[in-house]
Amino acid sequence: MVGIDKPTLLATVLGLSMAIGIIHRSRLEYWRWNNPVDLAMCLAACFWLFHMVALETLRQLGADERALLVALCIRNQTLTVAVAMLLIGLSNNGRRRTYRYLLVQMGTGCAALTWMLVIDGDAAGIGASRAYRCWIIVNLSGSAALAWSLARRARHRPSVSNGLAFVAIALVCVLWTDGLQPGEVEVVPATFTKFTHLFYAMCLTFMWYLS
Repeated sequence: MVGIDKPTLLATVLGLSMAIGIIHRSRLEYWRWNNPVDLAMCLAACFWLFHMVALETLRQLGADERALLVALCIRNQTLTVAVAMLLIGLSNNGRRRTYRYLLVQMGTGCAALTWMLVIDGDAAGIGASRAYRCWIIVNLSGSAALAWSLARRARHRPSVSNGLAFVAIALVCVLWTDGLQPGEVEVVPATFTKFTHLFYAMCLTFMWYLS
């Protein structure tokens, strides 16, 4: 068993509390109004809660950095798609073409993730492999394409929800760009990174309430 510092414990408790509260409220709102945005928020919170518990469990069991990085990669892939679905719903941009792009990003990202974990698994480090960089670029490109689509919608149909959705997906692009830095890919995220993701989750929750 490994120790846990107070800031990490605080971020974990806040994250768990937020996720449980959002799941409960969004589920009630979906039953009441049958709004796809509420369902997307509930799914995103469920993914977030599951991966948060899984990561903390791995840390407490003393898992090595490779296992933790694999778990982080799976979390980032699933959460990216869940957040994209939420932002598409918030901007009322749910055309079939947009969802097809999202399916292509998910399929290509999963293929690159499989390549990274199976074929390139014996590399000196996952973060040093070409598969890891390919996986980052695939999701960065997909997020950038969605950002461009939301930017066009915000320009032609100005509204608070469209503008906030564009800002949110732009922040997703920044987070994926951070994964291209070679010196940090093998390091388990520090407390600052935990609070960064927590702050981003709070922003998404605020956007959902505004909608």
